[in-house]
Amino acid sequence: MDIFHEFRRRVVRPTIELNELYLNEVGLPYAEHFVISTIMGCQLIFAGFASFIHAVMPFACKRTARTICSNIANSKFTKPNQPIDSTQQNTTDESESENETTNENILESPTLTRNRNRIR
Repeated sequence: MDIFHEFRRRVVRPTIELNELYLNEVGLPYAEHFVISTIMGCQLIFAGFASFIHAVMPFACKRTARTICSNIANSKFTKPNQPIDSTQQNTTDESESENETTNENILESPTLTRNRNRIR
């Protein structure tokens, strides 16, 4: 059998089917999904660069990566096809405040504080 036809049968067709299933699941046409995913990917790359700059120069880009990631996580595109009503919104707000409290506790952990004091 021709290798091209075999590749098409085993790889290309299943990939197209999986793409179509996923796009139907999220309810987006391919072009819109492509644009949204590309924008999010570029934002994450920028957040990575900001994190690297912050690692080298801690005074720079203090909250840039966190802000970008929060904006992406809270974007309407991260949870497609989910209706937003007041009960879901309140639940989300409560869980976000719990996460913020947990993050604050992690940032103020004794080990991190000890290491921070050792560096100073």
